[in-house]
Amino acid sequence: MPVRVSGLWFAIVAFGLLAGCVPALLDGTRPDGSAIHAMFYPGGGPLKDLLILDGTNYFGKAEVSATDPLADVKFRLETGQQIRAACRTYREAKDEHGEMVKKCTRYEVVASGFAKIPKGSVFKEPQTE
Repeated sequence: MPVRVSGLWFAIVAFGLLAGCVPALLDGTRPDGSAIHAMFYPGGGPLKDLLILDGTNYFGKAEVSATDPLADVKFRLETGQQIRAACRTYREAKDEHGEMVKKCTRYEVVASGFAKIPKGSVFKEPQTE
């Protein structure tokens, strides 16, 4: 017996699958003063992390500390190039449980083998839509 699936049910399931795909918007400035606008999509499981910069997809693996919000952020592209950014400025804010935590508001790239995001680039706190 065939099963009929309504359009609404399909939309709900599709939304649920894509809900985890909320990008972090990364706005920064290179040392030469030019702007950097990128989007970062975390992978998870078998999916690789994705950085979209200048309309080009760069797959790789991000490393972020779950226990230290002020720790360095690292991204290794599939090509082997790496980017490492250190937290330079932070603020205290309440988390989802109402507890005060430190949040990094400004990152500086301290090491990079990726020419589009060179050493010395500065990024604001990532924003999610």
